[in-house]
Formats: sequence, C-alpha cells, structure tokens
Amino acid sequence: YTANAVPTFPDFLRHLIMPAFLVAFQNMGDIVKQTRGGLLEILNEDYIKTARAKGLSEKVVLIKHGLRNALIPVVTVISLLIPYV
Repeated sequence: YTANAVPTFPDFLRHLIMPAFLVAFQNMGDIVKQTRGGLLEILNEDYIKTARAKGLSEKVVLIKHGLRNALIPVVTVISLLIPYV
C-alpha cells in the first residue's frame, strides 16, 4: 500500500481479512459450548434412542437427528450476536 496510490477494492478486502476474522473468532467459543451442550442434551431424547434401535448408523443419528435439533438454540444465539458485529 503506497500513500499516493488510489485504494482499490482488492486492497480494501486485503485489509478487512484480519479484523473480520477476529470478530468472528471472538464468539466462536460460546457457539461451540452452546452446540456441545445442546447436542449432549438431545442425545438422551427418546427419538434418538428410537433411531438407534431402528438400526441407523451413528453418523446418521448424530447429524440428521441430533445435530439438526441441537442447532435450534445455537441459531438463536448467533442471531442475537449479529448486532454486535
């Protein structure tokens, strides 16, 4: 970046990468804790036990049934954090 050059759009993007990363990284711990807590709570539900009893693979049970339902409160937390970005 030179002092007398006209700034261009790629130059703005290059200077935006680090601040954007740090703002996103700041709340990552809270989101991970919320996701883990929600998933641990969901894994004890009856429909998860039923899915396992039906013979579904553990990957399908975790992603399709567990994570999908555990992300509902996480999306709420993320939507509450958006104004602070």
